[in-house]
Amino acid sequence: MASTFALAPIPLWVILDSFGKPAAGAKMRTLSSINHSVPKPVFANADGTGPYDNPVTFNGNGTQGPFYWEDNGVDKYFLEIKDKDGNLIFSINNYPIAGGGGVTPINSVNSIKNHIIDGQFKFFNRVPSGVVAPIVVGTTFINDNWVQYFPLLNSSKPHGWRFVKTGGVGATDSLTLQQTTLGDTTEQNPPRTFVYNVSILGAAETEKSLLTTFPDVKSFSNKEVIVDFQALGTVGAQGEIIVEQNFGTGGAPTATLVTPFSFVFPTGTLQRVQVQFTVPNASGFSRGTDGNDSFSIGIRFPLNTLGTFTITNMALYEGNAAPSEYLYDTASETRYKTLQSDGGFVTGDVKFSYRGFPDSGWLIAQDQTIGSIASAAVTKGDDLRDLFITLWNNVINAWATVSAGRGTSGLDDWNANKTITVPRSLGRVLGNAGLGAGLTARANGEFLGEQTHLLTTPEIPSHQHEYIKTDAANINGSLAGGPPVPEPIGVSQSSFNTKSTGGGGTHNNMQPSSFLFLHIKK
Repeated sequence: MASTFALAPIPLWVILDSFGKPAAGAKMRTLSSINHSVPKPVFANADGTGPYDNPVTFNGNGTQGPFYWEDNGVDKYFLEIKDKDGNLIFSINNYPIAGGGGVTPINSVNSIKNHIIDGQFKFFNRVPSGVVAPIVVGTTFINDNWVQYFPLLNSSKPHGWRFVKTGGVGATDSLTLQQTTLGDTTEQNPPRTFVYNVSILGAAETEKSLLTTFPDVKSFSNKEVIVDFQALGTVGAQGEIIVEQNFGTGGAPTATLVTPFSFVFPTGTLQRVQVQFTVPNASGFSRGTDGNDSFSIGIRFPLNTLGTFTITNMALYEGNAAPSEYLYDTASETRYKTLQSDGGFVTGDVKFSYRGFPDSGWLIAQDQTIGSIASAAVTKGDDLRDLFITLWNNVINAWATVSAGRGTSGLDDWNANKTITVPRSLGRVLGNAGLGAGLTARANGEFLGEQTHLLTTPEIPSHQHEYIKTDAANINGSLAGGPPVPEPIGVSQSSFNTKSTGGGGTHNNMQPSSFLFLHIKK
């Protein structure tokens, strides 16, 4: 019997551009094979539910799927795939192509995808030095995450890796994004590991967790998942995988639910740890109305325990099976996902926008004070610490005033719950700090000028006024710079004022201007 051939179903599509690289952002139009102007949807589920958007947009690594194609006995598909700039990559008609070969069709696909962004800690734009010592009580942000995971512009929930510490005041501890050695043999050769160390205990600890956040509290709700990572401890202490379901704010939301799943840190060398569990069902609870509910997952380090604890290759897989090797993004893909949302902006950078509300990780400049949650600042929050320290380090107190005066460092003043004033920008034209040619030097954050101005006597240009003087003998004389006119005999000299004119008010001192909102990166 002669062989026949067919395009077999595949669990995940990968589209390459004309240079052989993943076609990030490629788009696939799925149309009727009979009429190429009629859309025909493709589905995410085998039961014909979950239609994809048409066109289907591929991920930053050129992948998408799985795809379930409808067989209605009438028409098939015409596929047209273009790159993000609209250039055609390829097209195919009458897809899927029928055939034989003795292979049973695939009717169920488990998509193995690592849902953790930057599980190898390649980027840490919120901790430029890679080291935090000691760790402050509250939240320390490690990096920012991809905006496509977090489309809610009104969300104030920080995204990306963050370390949360509660209690432990007075402890000698640190966190380090540690570069691996040249001889490191850890699986998939991670460039960095996350290292938590505590050498002296302080007050009782109630929380010290490394977390990453997804939008929407119902993410992975009632789903079986596996958290897969490499771990090492100087002691074999108990750690926990933490699932945090935050129902947001506004209205009457359910209080945040925190569910732990325990494991033990291996000793000796970095070893693979897998924790399998079912995420608690979010159904039946109440979500807030502000659109900022979220799902967080991460590792809780051993509480009130001395030691050094290391993790890397963090992964979250949906289902009950994990791949034999760690699934990771390339450095460029990770950078795209962690920094693309802000175009590479770092703390203290600014941008203009017509939108009067800030993106996640940004602050609108309103000449306000900022500070910690416990401070008396107008705008307060744990995510403002880096901006507080940046202003403290780069703008002098005259232009960024610290309440009760400046201490030894920005971190000390933050921990003391002081406030700092954002340099004035409301209603002002911004200029470039420094010494311009022929101009006065201007300091970073300096503000000056006035909207209206009343001229002072030294500012009035030198000038003369002409007036007519009449004496008793009816002799006219011009005193506007001409030769003096002799006074008639018997008439004494006297002074005269010219007629008053002008309103004596201020004048408009503004150049042609247009106004937008100024946003500052936290």
